[in-house]
Amino acid sequence: MKHCVNCGCETADEMLQCPRCSLDSFATDSPDALGHKLSQAEHHFWQGMTFWRFGVILIRLQAIWFFFFGLIDLTYITDYISPYFPYLQLSFHGKMLLVRLALNFAFGIFCLRYAGPLLSWLVKDMVPRLPQREPVNEVQK
Repeated sequence: MKHCVNCGCETADEMLQCPRCSLDSFATDSPDALGHKLSQAEHHFWQGMTFWRFGVILIRLQAIWFFFFGLIDLTYITDYISPYFPYLQLSFHGKMLLVRLALNFAFGIFCLRYAGPLLSWLVKDMVPRLPQREPVNEVQK
């Protein structure tokens, strides 16, 4: 059963609108009532999701962003390469385009490969350090 957030009327899960106020805004805890059912693998994935894993996913999404901008830069390379010149002579802007292209792909590969260590390095100063305890010496009697 789900409840209308406007009038509080209890409604069956199959109903699309509240019978009392005709609104379609409901509050429920059941995923079946909202029409989205998770598979067992999806449920297990989301139960095990931690902030660290979420941060790794965000860093890997940033890698996709780097690759995307690298591909955009790659489309501009044809403006600097002429088929009439057998020797490639790039202007300063053409060379900078190649540098941006290389950096985008290098950072993308770095973010994919080292997302976990990068995240640990980013938050290392946020984690409070415990004072080091001195070893306890046993007193001999």
